[in-house]
Amino acid sequence: MNRKLRRAQGKHQSGNSHVIPTDRIGPMIQTALHHHQSGRLVEAESLYRQILALDPHHTDALHLLGMIAHQVGRNEVAIELIGQAIALNGTVPLYYSNQGAALQGLGRWEEALLAYDAVLRLQPESVEGHFNRASLLQNLGRFEAALTAYDAVLRRRPDLAEAHLNRGNVLQSLNRLAAALDAYDTALRLRPDFVEAHFNRGNALQKSDRQEEAVTAYDTALRLQPAFAEAALNQAKALQGLGRLDAALAACDAALRGLPEVAEAHFCRGSLLQALGHQEVALEAYDTALRLRPDLVEAHFNRGNLLQRLGRLAAALAAYDTALRLRPDYAEASANRGNALQKLGQLAAALAAYDTALRFKPDLAEAHSNRGNLLQSLGRFDEAQQAYAAALRLKPDYPEAHYNRGLGLLREGAFEAGWREYEWRWRLPGAIPPRHQTLPAWQGEPANGRTLLVWWEQGFGDTVQFVRYLPMLVRQGWRVVLEVHPAQFRLFSPQEGVVIVAQGDPLPECDVQCALLSLPFLCGTRPETIPWDSPYLQADPAATAVWRARLPEGGVRVGLVWQGSPDHKDDRNRSIPLTCFAPLAAVPGGHLLSLQKNYGLDQLAGLPEGMSVQTLGPDYDRGQFRETAAVIMALDLVIAVDTSVAHLAGALGRPVWLALPVVPDWRWGLGREESPWYPTMRLFRQTERGRWDDVFARMADALGGLPPAPARGDAPDPLSF
Repeated sequence: MNRKLRRAQGKHQSGNSHVIPTDRIGPMIQTALHHHQSGRLVEAESLYRQILALDPHHTDALHLLGMIAHQVGRNEVAIELIGQAIALNGTVPLYYSNQGAALQGLGRWEEALLAYDAVLRLQPESVEGHFNRASLLQNLGRFEAALTAYDAVLRRRPDLAEAHLNRGNVLQSLNRLAAALDAYDTALRLRPDFVEAHFNRGNALQKSDRQEEAVTAYDTALRLQPAFAEAALNQAKALQGLGRLDAALAACDAALRGLPEVAEAHFCRGSLLQALGHQEVALEAYDTALRLRPDLVEAHFNRGNLLQRLGRLAAALAAYDTALRLRPDYAEASANRGNALQKLGQLAAALAAYDTALRFKPDLAEAHSNRGNLLQSLGRFDEAQQAYAAALRLKPDYPEAHYNRGLGLLREGAFEAGWREYEWRWRLPGAIPPRHQTLPAWQGEPANGRTLLVWWEQGFGDTVQFVRYLPMLVRQGWRVVLEVHPAQFRLFSPQEGVVIVAQGDPLPECDVQCALLSLPFLCGTRPETIPWDSPYLQADPAATAVWRARLPEGGVRVGLVWQGSPDHKDDRNRSIPLTCFAPLAAVPGGHLLSLQKNYGLDQLAGLPEGMSVQTLGPDYDRGQFRETAAVIMALDLVIAVDTSVAHLAGALGRPVWLALPVVPDWRWGLGREESPWYPTMRLFRQTERGRWDDVFARMADALGGLPPAPARGDAPDPLSF
């Protein structure tokens, strides 16, 4: 938001070419000029008209009456009156100068330029003429010509700070920022308190990504002019760029006190509130901005992003659609629209949105990466890897592209490259900061009798899956301290060489540290070297005996899990309505029992006729993972979606059947029915996206083909499958 020096008004001068009755008109013109210069325009206009009544060809009176018309916004009248003066006497530069001002007032730019050219023909050394011409060329966007015109001004008046300021503004418009800063510095040497020069210098510094210096420049402008709202607004943007969000919000609020009706100020406030996590208030700010300026496309875009983050996907799509109606080539809006469509499961439409974004902006790395995610979901794995490669060519340090590429490689069994890319998870936006960074990170070097701290980092299922590496580390000579979530503390039994600590409790002295899910990478795991000697978790035998006695007799006892945490990013694909399990209830001789906790329990009401799922009561509901482990040991089979219970059953060495979508999480691979992670696990995969009926029909057939459950003893025998 550059401020330009307003065109200086010319001085009044006489240019009439005929004999004036000086005995009457002379004193009248002097009195009229005095009124005019004093701002008493009504009195001045009355006298000018009296003069013209006496002498209709009095050019000064015509010109000065035209000037009053221009001053009060009657530019058509001004042009007519000054034109009459010029017709009578075309040799007075000031007439043309003020005619140009009136023409500018009507937006008749080219005619105004001709008027200023006439000034310079009559008076080539006129600084005012060159200045006004330069200012008009600047307003017309003819920046190179304006630069030449300001140079002409400064050759004649190198001390004119306003010309250096405006020349800097032209250079800034041409993106010649270093030269613009030189011009502002010259203006400020000539006039240190020149507020507009400090302000526009701040703008150039901000565009040069010199945000700290920009903040200082705006500070100076605001110290000189505390109510300078535009400076406060631009300072807010610079502070936002520096990540000083609270200070930026304060500056934005200061700007709004002076600019309450400026949409951009409300938009800036919304973006700051959004970054600070005040989502609903940010939404109100965007709504205010759009009420003031419905065509503010960036506000529609940001509003769509916020609505998408809030999970209001239909509203987000509407916001993106509005942005794209206003700016059809807005690639980022098309790309983020694709993200929302992908979350809604509208994959074909999402792919079209990404393709549109990339047609307008082929170098949009984010669109390539998110398109890769979509292609993964569609099972087009080679194309997905090509999309990630395109993103990384454009943005080599792009964490999301590295991480998602890694997930795809792991899913395809390319473990060496996949684990390496998986390490980019720490650099993802919003990633949980790694803990225990005061200790050196283990890089895979030998133990040499040292102690390694291994700390949990992701979900409960991930912890269960990867604690299998601890015995391997002990065999390599490490003393291991495993830090786990308090909810899982009682699940993991201490073993030789391993100390279990709940997060938050004091830790033993350790030498190095490592996140749990970095162990496969550091241990060089390949599909054929996944650690598995035998079941590596054990349940409490006493608790198992209690549950075995409480569970129903006389058939195969099957524990069900149908719902994961709704906060999981892919829960829509992994969780399955309980009613889809109905074919299992039709298999004779089976007992279906709920292992569900926290989520999805409402689905137990209103089950279809003939489907019965028993619950395990408050002891189970209140219990933690160790209680779940005891129940699993007392069951004959677990049938689950991709949750921590499935991992727990596999780690206990119990039979577990896993229902998987067409494109599952990376750890379940592709195509195969067995899992390299859990020998007692069988994988039942969708054959068509969104359809589970064939999965559970196959499960029902497999369940019906199982041999009768063995007699209940102290230790259950795994069922053959």
